[in-house]
Amino acid sequence: MGSSITGIEAETNLLEMLVKLESLIDTYAMNGIPQSILIDSLKDFRYRTNRHNHEMGEVGLSKHDMHWLHDFLNFRLFDLGSLRYQIFPFARTYIEREGMDSLPLTQDQKDRFQDGDIYLNIHIMKGADLSPIAIDASLRQAREFFSKYFRELNIKGFITRTWLIYSKMSYLLPSKVILSNLVIVLKLFKKHPFNIKS
Repeated sequence: MGSSITGIEAETNLLEMLVKLESLIDTYAMNGIPQSILIDSLKDFRYRTNRHNHEMGEVGLSKHDMHWLHDFLNFRLFDLGSLRYQIFPFARTYIEREGMDSLPLTQDQKDRFQDGDIYLNIHIMKGADLSPIAIDASLRQAREFFSKYFRELNIKGFITRTWLIYSKMSYLLPSKVILSNLVIVLKLFKKHPFNIKS
């Protein structure tokens, strides 16, 4: 066990995660969701614990990692095929937050995206298969999954906010295959451009 405060906090975070995971297993079972989906959705947990172990030389999870696992633990994040889907009640205060990660919305965007509307926020994971076949299969699986297990939600559609579909990525990506797959993913979404604060 790590002897530093950081080590103790990281271990405590991991233990907290494991306790919540036990409850999450019960939630999946009560809702009739196959355990295979839970296992697939644990990829991020495995990735973050392995990374912490590699970088820090100890078992645990950082506060930053716990933040990213919060929606998973609260039954709002699911890996379905090659994409991750987050049940996302739209909140302008979350999108337009302060700092480097802020995204000021235009009036048109504010009219289009209403606070409280439910969207499926798509996350593209490291190493995800972004081939057209994989993306199509994942989107189809998501439609079936959420209409079956979350019928009570009035889901307005899919959204994503990722640097991967930034139009200038073609200058940065090493592979034409990766680029062509990202272009296909990009075409699935209506772009809502924004001004970056100076």
